[in-house]
Amino acid sequence: MTTGFYHLLRRAAADPASLVRTCPDGMPRIVRKILGKRDLSEKDLLALPIVPSPCNRRLVYVDVATRLRQEQVREVTRNFRGRPKPYKAATPSDLEDALGIKLFVGLSLNRLGGHTRIRQHEGIANGHLKKVINMHYDEVLKPDVICNFRMISVYQNPYADHSYDGQDPSRWVAPFVEGLIMVYLGLYTEKNRSSSKPHFSPQCSYP
Repeated sequence: MTTGFYHLLRRAAADPASLVRTCPDGMPRIVRKILGKRDLSEKDLLALPIVPSPCNRRLVYVDVATRLRQEQVREVTRNFRGRPKPYKAATPSDLEDALGIKLFVGLSLNRLGGHTRIRQHEGIANGHLKKVINMHYDEVLKPDVICNFRMISVYQNPYADHSYDGQDPSRWVAPFVEGLIMVYLGLYTEKNRSSSKPHFSPQCSYP
């Protein structure tokens, strides 16, 4: 936990309800409804809103990484940095028949907007960018696994106005919500704790 978050939570201890109210403010109603299901499953998250492109807001998202039969994976062509590139894809009906699903929760504070981070993920997952070592990319680089990015919450991005040069007091909200969603979905585990740095919090991983 950073010093900033420590002081934030310490101040919020006097009125914890105010902190809790902040979290769903950026969540569309359909997101609240789905996440509030009593018997929530990984497959239910496919019904969350698809991340729009472009999206110039700050974003908390989930990748519902879906493993299919190889014959269900098709190739589509999309523009990547001005050039046509192949991407793995699947039909919605095939996604419903998934052999397995793993989840990754992330966020983007990029000044250009949340879609910038999503395009980066997709570029790595389809071999168009150099891989960064983490469990998410280990999974989505498999030939039978499809990325499905879905929206959790969106927040105002003050830098969408390129002339903005003021303070950024709400920057903490998206990382805070990201952490809460990770805990809510059970994505924090002990198995990724570094043996060389045992005092550090475990990284986000698949359950």
